[in-house]
Amino acid sequence: MPAFTPAYAQISDLTLEFGDKELLSLAPLDPNDKNNNLLDEPKLNAMLVDADAIIHNYLSVRYLTPITPVEPILKQVACDLARFRYRNRSGGQSSLTEEVRTRYEDAIKTLEKIRDGKISISASVKVNATPISASVSSYFPPSQVVDTLKGF
Repeated sequence: MPAFTPAYAQISDLTLEFGDKELLSLAPLDPNDKNNNLLDEPKLNAMLVDADAIIHNYLSVRYLTPITPVEPILKQVACDLARFRYRNRSGGQSSLTEEVRTRYEDAIKTLEKIRDGKISISASVKVNATPISASVSSYFPPSQVVDTLKGF
């Protein structure tokens, strides 16, 4: 059981989007066993939770997150973000192909468009109508020390 459950995409979504071979290259259970066809599910879930954080950072400005129900566009964005973040961290330019980079950049542009209202998401998503105040106010009552020290 993962420490956190991904909000926007699951391992099955990664499999549908990229296929078993790609996932095995991203997160094999035992990288030294060439015949191993088992996935490191905690690692894949961690990749998806990282993608959730990026999605939340972009969309929480306009929407209450997590957004439910999850729309297909958000599943695709989550998958592309997770794949890029892992390939980018794993090092070596051979693991970060032009396709992976382009899909990541497109995912970020999609999040910006959703955030800015240029791409709409379902009406069941509630727009966060409560503005967050950036101002801070404080009140300091008059000091009684001045009166207490009068005459000293």
